[in-house]
Amino acid sequence: MAGSFSEDFIRKVTDNTDIVEIISEHTSLTKKGSRYFGVCPFHIEKTPSFSVSRERQLYYCFGCQKGGNVIGFVKDFYKYSFAESVEFLANKANIPVEYTQRSKQESDTYKKRKIAYEINRTAANYYYIQRKKNKAASDYFIKRGLSEETIKTFGLGYSPAGSDNLYRYLKSKGYSDDDILLTDLARKSKNNDGYYDYFRNRVMFPIIDVSENIVGFGGRTMGNDEPKYLNSAQTIAFFKGSTLFNLNKARLMVGKMPIIIVEGYMDVISLYDKGITSACASLGTSLSESHAKLLKRYTNDVVLCYDGDNAGINAALRAADILTAAGINVKVALLENNDDPDSFVQKYGKDAFLGYINDKSMYIIDFKIEINRRRTNFDDIVSRSAFVNNCLAELSKEKDAVKVEYYKQKIAKIAEVSFDSVNRQMSNVQKEIAASPQNINQRYKKENEDVSPSEDIFYNTDNIRDDTQAKLIRYILQGYEYYIKFIDYGGDEWCFSNTQYEEVFREVKKLINFNKDIDIFKECMYNNKIAQIISIVDANCEILSDEEVKNCIKTSKIRSVEEEIKRVRKEIAEHEKNGSANDIEMLFNEYSFLNKLLLEQRKTEV
Repeated sequence: MAGSFSEDFIRKVTDNTDIVEIISEHTSLTKKGSRYFGVCPFHIEKTPSFSVSRERQLYYCFGCQKGGNVIGFVKDFYKYSFAESVEFLANKANIPVEYTQRSKQESDTYKKRKIAYEINRTAANYYYIQRKKNKAASDYFIKRGLSEETIKTFGLGYSPAGSDNLYRYLKSKGYSDDDILLTDLARKSKNNDGYYDYFRNRVMFPIIDVSENIVGFGGRTMGNDEPKYLNSAQTIAFFKGSTLFNLNKARLMVGKMPIIIVEGYMDVISLYDKGITSACASLGTSLSESHAKLLKRYTNDVVLCYDGDNAGINAALRAADILTAAGINVKVALLENNDDPDSFVQKYGKDAFLGYINDKSMYIIDFKIEINRRRTNFDDIVSRSAFVNNCLAELSKEKDAVKVEYYKQKIAKIAEVSFDSVNRQMSNVQKEIAASPQNINQRYKKENEDVSPSEDIFYNTDNIRDDTQAKLIRYILQGYEYYIKFIDYGGDEWCFSNTQYEEVFREVKKLINFNKDIDIFKECMYNNKIAQIISIVDANCEILSDEEVKNCIKTSKIRSVEEEIKRVRKEIAEHEKNGSANDIEMLFNEYSFLNKLLLEQRKTEV
């Protein structure tokens, strides 16, 4: 998503959004006093520990410690980027999206993509209505075991057999030929004397991205015509290699069900129909690195559930390597007896499928060892040796020493060779891999690549109620009068050795210098990062008395100075080994200053 948002636009969206209404869409909230409480949508719990403040437009969970403003909630719940979250809320509030820093080319592309989304949704409605009118199409889905509710949920439809039915319908809705061609739903005839529909006489599957846009379609014949499946070509709105069918729904089940990757539309939909809503599928293409990066936004754990034939095995091996490289933990469950997820769940039901996934899925190393075992002739010594070498090559990627030891024993047992021989061969395999040109190149890239620091904020809230710095932040958030008292009592940046609290203090200082009558809570709420911090502080810290503030200031400043002294002492020790004389002299001067400051703080009476 190109461009960014102005501060005024973000304020406009936030001011026109009620956090209680947004969160109520995902968990039932009950008002108790000035706050609303409900079961946390981010983790499984029985006793409600999730609180929402309409007054302050903040949320906080006492169980999992997630908190922030409404933009932060959307970002965390839907796993959107910041820009996607703002756009989502703007659309909810019927506020036209206003980007800044957008070039003319970017603006044109954005407008065309929005038109393509609109046409796709219009086409989806048309297909859905046509399915209701066509008995063969309706019967097709019923015979596949789908309920009317599931058919409606996925917007399943039918494209009529005529050459240009959809094209003429879209024209009747006022869309131009150029706009229709953006979607690839209709194409120019070879003679350039008209247009024809891309999908004809097929049952239709709308493809929806994680932002709930209809980006394309899949179409399937109801008979034996070829090709059996037909997908939208890549368009301005549809990127096949980075879109997963049903990920928009599956991602909402993270933490409640495993994300299950299957091969086809009907696998996903049949599982959903039986209550397994966490499945998604690639769209007529192999799982790609872009797919893996997309999945990584939502989960660290994935189960691959493919057919048990050679094609399914090879697809699982490729997909597992790509997902593992993206940092995702992979398990593989291959179905037997010519079953696919669709046929399995139709025959045996939800519990049997989930039981199979739980009992039969293998970690990726176990899976690769098993496939190697199946493909090895152990009566042939060369084949047996190749089995050991292939398995050890995979095992060499594992960093966990306990796992390495376990799998070496497993490999030795399967190959019926001694553990010592496998151990020695492991060293040989590792040397060969380390010396390979590909490995050397990868190491060079890793050593020289730029690593961007994570923007995620992590807090240890176990002792936050006793955190003097958190208490001081809670005190000054009350407004100008309390901020001035804090300053008069000797409070300043030295009270905050925690950089996150220091950032909040600087923001409060900036706001008050701008306008002493400003509503600090409300202004801080517009900053997503700072809103996360103050939601935690607000929920966990009680308001201090003036005497308590004085004591906290003294305690915090002493602690901050002590931490600085430790830092400088460490730097002096490092510089004494290889630093310059000037550097050491400067550090000693700083060390002397800090010790004097510490002595003064300890002598101060409050």
